[in-house]
Amino acid sequence: MVCAPEIKYGTLAFWWKRWCPLFTLRYADLVSSISRYNMQDALDNARVDVSKVRLVYLGFESTRFVRQEGVPKEALVLSVGGVDWERLRRKGYEIFVRSAGYVPQARFVLIGKWYDGAIDHLRSVAPDNVLFTGWVSDAELLSWYSRAKVYVQASWHEAFGCSLAEAMLCECVPVVSRRAALPEVVGDCGFYVDELTPEAVAAQVEKALASDLGQRARERIVREFPLEKRREALLAAVHEVMGR
Repeated sequence: MVCAPEIKYGTLAFWWKRWCPLFTLRYADLVSSISRYNMQDALDNARVDVSKVRLVYLGFESTRFVRQEGVPKEALVLSVGGVDWERLRRKGYEIFVRSAGYVPQARFVLIGKWYDGAIDHLRSVAPDNVLFTGWVSDAELLSWYSRAKVYVQASWHEAFGCSLAEAMLCECVPVVSRRAALPEVVGDCGFYVDELTPEAVAAQVEKALASDLGQRARERIVREFPLEKRREALLAAVHEVMGR
């Protein structure tokens, strides 16, 4: 349902790929959207009948993603996701890496599997306080979330932001762009970047490092996006379709 030709992203952005999602969405009995932004994408880009669309937010296990007991927060700034050329801009990874040079007192860590030569480009522009871990296990990821004070998602497009929600559950203070669905996830529990530049990201990271919003960030995800709420909404949608 995404159409972002500016960054060459989304099936609907390419004429030779459009037919499949358009056909599927046209004949679907019900379309489940994971955020209000995602729902508007379906309405605007795929011309989905509004009567068929249901908002079913993603849900998260708050008992699984929880800050490890006794682990102090450090001057660590994380971003999480696979690294390839397409995601450098869409996920804001290059901006994240370059912003580290303006916050030398913190260590910036990009966690995620490397898929192509994009990692070499990031290494070439990274200052000394940036670490690239590659893929890590779930246990290692939880350890990073627990230690990090700040989580950055400087995305151009984001249908929701799963890693962002996981980090918030571990009391990381979010720094995000105002684009796409990110404001729906963060609400008033983080800091917003109005201009996607390294300097602007760094300025908000410094504010986040000095803040105490971590517990509020966790409480927001627990309250707004529990797994149980998603389960109930999905079951209701299935029963609706079966009852027609």
